[in-house]
Amino acid sequence: VGLSTRVAEQLSQAGLPPDLLQLELTESSLVDAGEEPVRRLRELRALGIDLAIDDFGTGQTAISQLHRWPMQ
Repeated sequence: VGLSTRVAEQLSQAGLPPDLLQLELTESSLVDAGEEPVRRLRELRALGIDLAIDDFGTGQTAISQLHRWPMQ
């Protein structure tokens, strides 16, 4: 079972809508992420879960790279 399925199941069991959940990821965890983690993030966004970047600007990531990640 994938991450998005497990998260959806937990939200359902708790009776919570996905838009009440916001997952925060650090810039450093995203910089070296390959396509698989980005695909999983897109799946979470498709469920309606908010994604946010914590500590953006503390690393070497350019603002132009933000389009790669499915954040709001």
